[in-house]
Amino acid sequence: MKKDLAAGITLLCLSAGYAWMTRRIPMSSLSDGVGPQGLPNLLAIALAIVALALIGKSLLALRLAAPVEVKAAEAEEGERAGLPRALAFAGLGIGYMILAPWTGFAVAIALMVMATALFEGAKASPRLVAVAVLVGLGFWLVFVRFLGVEQPVSRLIG
Repeated sequence: MKKDLAAGITLLCLSAGYAWMTRRIPMSSLSDGVGPQGLPNLLAIALAIVALALIGKSLLALRLAAPVEVKAAEAEEGERAGLPRALAFAGLGIGYMILAPWTGFAVAIALMVMATALFEGAKASPRLVAVAVLVGLGFWLVFVRFLGVEQPVSRLIG
């Protein structure tokens, strides 16, 4: 619960920093009504909402939870598990960045969703594949079709 609170506060700080950095994106004569800051600002707001929800959830859980004693060894083990887990998630992001130019945006997103779900303990199944494909297509529709944000196109397909 305290880790969620710390993560929420960290995400909130990151969203504020990201929002501040989007202010430095220059306007151009080719800018549309939304401008080059539109999507980054929307992402900063979405991250802030997720951070606030995480903070609220963890504060509520801390308030409702009865005091629980944790052995020192268990606490140390939990702290050590944090770094490998964080590195694994960073690896998933790096994998996406490597795959996206080769497989295209939608396929890379679908593969990242599947890899993340499997890493989190989901069982490989046709349902998982279907959800990943739908998420990849959904992200493609939102970013490429609706928002007009160019995304990587597959080098393998052409």
